[in-house]
Amino acid sequence: MKNLFFNLLINNASQGLQFGSRWLLNLFLLTTLTTVGFADFTFVYVLANFLLSVFPFGSSVFIINTTSNNKDALLKSIIIINGLFFFTLVLYLLIYLIFKDWETLYFIWLGLVLAYVLSLNLVLFSYYKSISNFIIELKSYIIFSLLLLSSFLTLYYLNNELINIYSVFSVLILSNFIVFIYASNNVITFKTLIKKQYLLHFKDLLYNLKSRLYFGFQEIVTAIYSQGGMLVLYYLLTNETYKTYRSFFIIVAPFFMFSVAFTQVMLNQMKRFKGKKLINVFRKTQIIMLCCSLLLSFVVFSLRDFIFFNLKMTSSHENITSFYLIILILNIRYIFANYEILFIVLNKQAIRFYIMLVSALFNMVSVFILVPLYGLVGAMYVYVLSYLIVLMGLVIIGEFVLIKPEKNKLSF
Repeated sequence: MKNLFFNLLINNASQGLQFGSRWLLNLFLLTTLTTVGFADFTFVYVLANFLLSVFPFGSSVFIINTTSNNKDALLKSIIIINGLFFFTLVLYLLIYLIFKDWETLYFIWLGLVLAYVLSLNLVLFSYYKSISNFIIELKSYIIFSLLLLSSFLTLYYLNNELINIYSVFSVLILSNFIVFIYASNNVITFKTLIKKQYLLHFKDLLYNLKSRLYFGFQEIVTAIYSQGGMLVLYYLLTNETYKTYRSFFIIVAPFFMFSVAFTQVMLNQMKRFKGKKLINVFRKTQIIMLCCSLLLSFVVFSLRDFIFFNLKMTSSHENITSFYLIILILNIRYIFANYEILFIVLNKQAIRFYIMLVSALFNMVSVFILVPLYGLVGAMYVYVLSYLIVLMGLVIIGEFVLIKPEKNKLSF
């Protein structure tokens, strides 16, 4: 029990450190980069996070669920990442040769390389979690945070004009690669990896991809749902509007993170119960989460003038409406977070996957309809409606599962 508590504490500290360093970096760049520079950075950074769901192809979850031979699963996962990265890189080069005048292509390669290094770290730390070694990730991200802090402070004090999209991604790529070298030192050798890659035939690679198929597609659908809109909006909004849209989500990111942390804690509690006892705990959790969302909404609302002033936003009707919509999004997220826990406890993740798929498809279609008509507010409406689809799907099916837990025979 003591080991479990220690592992949870270390894991939460590590996740908090990762989130905190990246959130502060986004805030720093939001106030340091030019409008065009921040828009370009956001697009490439979102692209890297999107590809972070593609390159590992569900390997992180696969490794954690592997009960034996975790190291072999790690090596095969790295080979999958290498293969998908190489394929994407070749595809990028072909597109670049055909569309040389497409300006965005000049820096997309930065996102590809960052996604590759982040993917390596993701599967490596998943391996450590699978063998209950959580401390190495915390140490690694302490090093990452110190590298990030020292690098950007040095650049800022030397000449803040040195901080541009190329220097930012150079620091991110190099810092993450140093973390990978440090953390993989006792697990992987270059010689072992090359030997494994050489012995692994194409059919073996396809087999390993197939074994991760469900996890891989689930990760990709989630990425389309959460990141796809941001990639498309880069081309549909002006740089100024795109920056404003991203700014709103950066502001509320800590509040979203709190909901994730809370649900992780409640998941461990709810997994102990079944039947009516589970329902009672679930209902109590709903009340707590609703109170939290209302309290946090009030905090965000009361900081409106402070946020607008410090981020140099005008108090236009469009900006104020978007600000209220981001508060609404925050509340919806807190409401359906409870049902996500319920689906996991009742082993109904497949149903959640299909709900997310419908929402993701709606998101990608509606963004081309609402954004050209309503701009920033239209982009916010896309997010609200996508969240409402998830909310309605989870609530309707979730309540059905709650009311008739034993008679529920839904199968997807």
